[in-house]
Amino acid sequence: MTDRSRIVRYAGIALLVGALVATAGCTSALDGGGPSDGNETSPTENESAVNETDAESSGSDDQEDGHDHENGDDSADGTNSSSASASGRMTAVVAGTELSPQSSDDAAIQFEEDGETWQLDESGVTVASALSQAYDVDVTSDAVSHDGTTYRDGDDGTSVHVRVNGEPVDPTSRELSDGDQVWLTVETEDMAVDVPGEYIPPEDQHIHGDIEFVVEGEEVDFSAERYQSGHQHFHFEGGAADPWHAHSWSVSLGYAMSTLDGIDVSDGEVTYDGTTYTGEEVTVEVNGEPVDPDEYFLKDGDSVRIVAGGT
Repeated sequence: MTDRSRIVRYAGIALLVGALVATAGCTSALDGGGPSDGNETSPTENESAVNETDAESSGSDDQEDGHDHENGDDSADGTNSSSASASGRMTAVVAGTELSPQSSDDAAIQFEEDGETWQLDESGVTVASALSQAYDVDVTSDAVSHDGTTYRDGDDGTSVHVRVNGEPVDPTSRELSDGDQVWLTVETEDMAVDVPGEYIPPEDQHIHGDIEFVVEGEEVDFSAERYQSGHQHFHFEGGAADPWHAHSWSVSLGYAMSTLDGIDVSDGEVTYDGTTYTGEEVTVEVNGEPVDPDEYFLKDGDSVRIVAGGT
């Protein structure tokens, strides 16, 4: 081979090698290759890290306040039972008028559409505070102020009753709890009400209590069928003598007794199965206090005691 032929051959080889090197470099650049610094992360590891980050980001909105927002049931004003920490029922009657709860987004206590079921999303709310927010009344242990008038217990035949679950309470210190059934009742000597009053359906908050009725030393058994009359405004039910049910806040004791077979009770007089007892033979008490049965309106938790013909 001549020198010229060798030169041409070597030059061709050199060009071929150069082309191969250039092609390899382009391929490395396209694949993300290059000199290694010892800190490479494999594609599988990178994809895993991205997926974990995406999962944390997508889940953060549902977890930041502890609620599942997909349900859409939580309400900021506490009116929805799923977000309320406590709920119950409440009725307020002042001087013969049942009050309607006011609607305010700023109030701690909120009411459902039935007007008696309350919802509370904070603790430490007293009965007095709840009544004030709900009905715009100022309530103390013995007085109620409403619409410019103050009613004080014991003044001029006025009586003020605040009961929770049938028990008298001091509304300024008693705090609402889950399930509480609250009644505020203010009665005045000259209030005009119909007896037995507007009927309260059984599914709504109504009035319950117990009774002891003794005739000539024998207690009357109100679980007997003759007394399970199913009268709309006052009755016993389910074959039980305890409790009685009153389905109006203006059912007088006298009216309640008149719904029972063979019984009539008025001031100083009791009739039972055709026999009438009067004077000292008769005791008519509610919660240990003598009452005029035609003037006394039954209240939640009342304990009635009627005795005819001696103890």
